[in-house]
Amino acid sequence: MPERLRDDVARFLTTKFGWKELRGVQDKALPAILSGENALIIAGTASGKTEAAMMPILSMMLNDSSHSLSCIYFAPLKALINDIQARLDRVFRPFGLEVSHWHGDVSAGEKKTAIRNSDILVITPESMEGILTSKRPISKIFKNVRFVVIDEVHSFVDSPRGAQLVSLVERLQAISEHDIQRLAMSATVGNPKLLAEWFSGSSTRKTSVIVDKTPFKRELEIIGPEDASPGEYLFNLIKDAPGSKTLVFAYSRAQAEEFSVLMRSLGIEAPVHHSSISKPLRETIEETFKSGKGMRVVVATSTLEMGIDIGDVDRVVFLEVPYSAASFVQRFGRSGRKSKIARATMFLTDDHSVYRTIGILEMLKKKSVEGLYPLQFYPQLLGQQMVSLAYQQKQLKKASLELLTKAFPFRKIKRQTFQELVHHLLERDYLARKSSGEIIPGSKSREILESGMFKKEFVVLFPIKSEYTVFHNGIEVGTLHPLFVEALQNLLKNEKTASFLLAGRTWDVKKIDNQLLTMNVKEGKQSKRPAWLSFGPRFSLDFARAVRCGILNRDFPDYASLSPGAEEEINLLIRSEEPGISQEYPVTFFEKETDERKNAIVINTYAGDIGSMFIKYLVKLVDPGIERLTYGWKEISFKSTKRMDTIRREMRELLETGEPQVKKLIADILIDNPSEMKSVYSCTGDKLREYAPDKITSEYLAEFIYDSRIVEMLLSSL
Repeated sequence: MPERLRDDVARFLTTKFGWKELRGVQDKALPAILSGENALIIAGTASGKTEAAMMPILSMMLNDSSHSLSCIYFAPLKALINDIQARLDRVFRPFGLEVSHWHGDVSAGEKKTAIRNSDILVITPESMEGILTSKRPISKIFKNVRFVVIDEVHSFVDSPRGAQLVSLVERLQAISEHDIQRLAMSATVGNPKLLAEWFSGSSTRKTSVIVDKTPFKRELEIIGPEDASPGEYLFNLIKDAPGSKTLVFAYSRAQAEEFSVLMRSLGIEAPVHHSSISKPLRETIEETFKSGKGMRVVVATSTLEMGIDIGDVDRVVFLEVPYSAASFVQRFGRSGRKSKIARATMFLTDDHSVYRTIGILEMLKKKSVEGLYPLQFYPQLLGQQMVSLAYQQKQLKKASLELLTKAFPFRKIKRQTFQELVHHLLERDYLARKSSGEIIPGSKSREILESGMFKKEFVVLFPIKSEYTVFHNGIEVGTLHPLFVEALQNLLKNEKTASFLLAGRTWDVKKIDNQLLTMNVKEGKQSKRPAWLSFGPRFSLDFARAVRCGILNRDFPDYASLSPGAEEEINLLIRSEEPGISQEYPVTFFEKETDERKNAIVINTYAGDIGSMFIKYLVKLVDPGIERLTYGWKEISFKSTKRMDTIRREMRELLETGEPQVKKLIADILIDNPSEMKSVYSCTGDKLREYAPDKITSEYLAEFIYDSRIVEMLLSSL
């Protein structure tokens, strides 16, 4: 294999884009990719990761005379997909290669053209699942796929979407006549070796981890609640530096809307960018902000956290402190593209934000972010994928199934569990068995996959709701959740008027069509905060431990500047938390008398939300009669008839029985308590429960909860 770009590609990059030399990450990545290795590329925003992956692919595609769909490029967001498609098209089209995009907003006509003409397809996992289960036999278009690229890979890894994605890569490998080369990119990865193993799956190619360590200066301001409000701060920032560009990150869509209105009241236009804003409006904001023509501020949610090109940004402002260091670093990296100095400002609002700030500062000091830990036992996804694969191929073929089960999420699924899954799917008529023994799609799977709405529910693993589209004078403004629309309808009945915020403006409801899921509005004066449903943020074990370490050490990076109010808030919290944390033991047990209960047993876990849930089940196993148990990311509290020393001893004895026994006992608790099993399942973020029997689902949840790192922490503390 060659280890340098083709001369015509190198010449094009020099003459068209003015490249004089390769950047650090590109210089490292090109030889590995051109020599045929899988690669995980880790580098900051605007470091040239996309080019590092795609320029060698362009060179190798041009060496192949057969023009056909050769590269599948996965990305998590529609807006990012649109941006990537446009950027790649400017490079690949001059060489006669077509780059197409495919997601829910792409028209049927564009999709037909993509099927016929694409050399590269930029797509979401859900859309790929949709193509593979198309009624028309179009999956054969993937027979010449040679490359799979995963952008913003950190956003996929430990989620249902990520498990679906790596399953789909194996299904593409089953179709392709080539040994697919796999590449992934991210700005933030805490445990790259595991991540490389995750996306490599069945591939036997060598996998390289390529890290860009180009130094990047940082300046971080942290402002206390009494020192300045975000609105005041931004007003003065714009007044003092009128030509600067500021990207404001809000925690929620509702918060983004409210802050946009606040800034307008101060005379500053700050348009809103989030997933419920219409595509044309989002694209206009992106282009205007990028060009620097008049738009100085944009207020966004996570939609602008990832690699959409919005040009140079002078400063990032956080209205809320992020719930992970990875998210903070990702957003922080949106600034300083030209100056090479990333600048950010973060506001403390309450004790919760102070905890998160301590965790972020601790991880920044250690130059680390949270690890990502994907599941290796995901039986209900395997059930769903078998249904999908059977429909795609008209029957379950052994060779394809063997490849599928090599995907990372299925590594711990044993033969007996597999057979129980197949039996369950046959019993529910998702699959059917012919007299010859072949397994084919059942009538229920055909019913699902041949109906538009049912199929959408099937391919999108996370819960979705049909939202109402809002129109003003025939122009789409954005979307609203049905529950919020229902509240507006009730308001109309009682008060004759109903108003809300969307796209940074106030609207009065004119007409709601529940059949077409549309709402017509006019400009209004009064406003009601809009509401969208989503899964709340979660503390990971790594982040929770960083908070604990920060409280004990208080050793923050030099570039973090704390206002007097912020300094006071952090010191107050540290002083209040230190007595309950042991320097010697990772987890602290003590008895505490509170207003609510006497002699409560408290465990200072600092284990994160799921980690504390795991410890909660250990407590329930050693004392089934516990009362008033509460738990959160850093603490568990409960009443017990047993002495604390007895609970500690019995917990150690339980953990020493070994991982399989502990998991079995947790699964038994869940199978005996259906409402509790339902509650725990809601934490997983998928809607696939029907594709596995309850017994296997309880085993999956025990696997989801169990964490060997916490076992190690407990054993050294008991």
